[in-house]
Amino acid sequence: MSVSSAKLLPSNRKANKADVAEWFGVSVVAVDGWIRRGVPYVQKGAKGLPWVFDLRDVAEWRFGSGTSSHDGPKNPEEMEPRDRKDWYEGESKRIAIERESGQLRHIDEFRAMLASILKTLAQVMETAQDTLEREHSIPPDVSERVQNAMDDLRGRMYNQLIALDEPKDEFYPSRKSDDQST
Repeated sequence: MSVSSAKLLPSNRKANKADVAEWFGVSVVAVDGWIRRGVPYVQKGAKGLPWVFDLRDVAEWRFGSGTSSHDGPKNPEEMEPRDRKDWYEGESKRIAIERESGQLRHIDEFRAMLASILKTLAQVMETAQDTLEREHSIPPDVSERVQNAMDDLRGRMYNQLIALDEPKDEFYPSRKSDDQST
């Protein structure tokens, strides 16, 4: 079913949750699920204040991409308590599944893997000049230029790794701001 094949919209396109459920032939619980997934709305419901939807916007969202520019809060701290609880439970399950499937690794395991990779890379970079001269008969002046370029690259990689480790939080100013303040 597409937007063009949906029932003709009434002249007053505004509807509450029950009207939306009836219009689309779903339950009110389904409309609640749509709200959590970002269905567009005109007015957010609250205690004593009903949800108000534009039926055309809901139809476009439902039969279109299923996304909205008014997706609702992404920060769980801005969600309603029940939605926040559901969000955190969902995140816990997602993390557990990703750990089981190997898609998510503990930070200590990641650091150990990265250290191993970087040690291997550093060893290759350290011995590159000798290897080029001995195994490939590269003239010493050329291999020295290659070694200098690799040393420069290694220095830049080191600086980038150090920058990654710097806290980016306002409570932990970066080293650069500490240096500038003195």
